[in-house]
Amino acid sequence: MSRRQVDLCLKTGDLVEEPRVDAHGHIRCVLERFGAGLAVRVHVALMKHEESWGIVVIEVENRL
Repeated sequence: MSRRQVDLCLKTGDLVEEPRVDAHGHIRCVLERFGAGLAVRVHVALMKHEESWGIVVIEVENRL
């Protein structure tokens, strides 16, 4: 799996698990995108820092 596949999943992937707030107050969700014969699933956390938001990729899965 390439960085480009992960980036495309973040930009155009479908939300497959409802966003939820974790124990640290971060919003977590899972996105999935099918391409090049693979379903790429990306688990992310959205974190607010002062006045801006950041995204952290927690886990990436290949799903055939």
